[in-house]
Amino acid sequence: MRFTLATCLPSPAEQVWAEVQTSRLMVTIIKPWVYFAPLDPPVLPAVWTPGAYRGRMSLWGVIPFGEHTIRISFPKIDRPDEYQVLDNGGGQIVARWDHRIIIRRLDHGHTLYVDQVDIAAGWLTPLVWLYAQGYYRYRQRRWRRLIRARFDYSQF
Repeated sequence: MRFTLATCLPSPAEQVWAEVQTSRLMVTIIKPWVYFAPLDPPVLPAVWTPGAYRGRMSLWGVIPFGEHTIRISFPKIDRPDEYQVLDNGGGQIVARWDHRIIIRRLDHGHTLYVDQVDIAAGWLTPLVWLYAQGYYRYRQRRWRRLIRARFDYSQF
């Protein structure tokens, strides 16, 4: 199942792109909905590089969600006003959790931020898809809050 969710962020695209490339951002905006404990490598890189990052996930810090692999790539884009990162992830419970982040420069120092998500989890797909709807809406709210805080992560 697929869905796309977009929001306008009151921050320049270059600043949003710089933050998207950090693991610190992911860890900050997914809590408390998801906790990702890295296994291989045992520590997430400060800045994402193409490759696989395996970890153990839990929902709300209490419901085990099995091992999950984040597979980062940076697709080549032919638009000078756009950036993308792709996570072709998956794991024990969700076979495919493909997440594409699209960042597009808008006028007046704003950014269009888009989450495109493709999920496959067998018979659990409708439930996981429903969870993902709330999860990505939450992430986008956290994004807006982080921008209001001028990217001060200590407030989270």
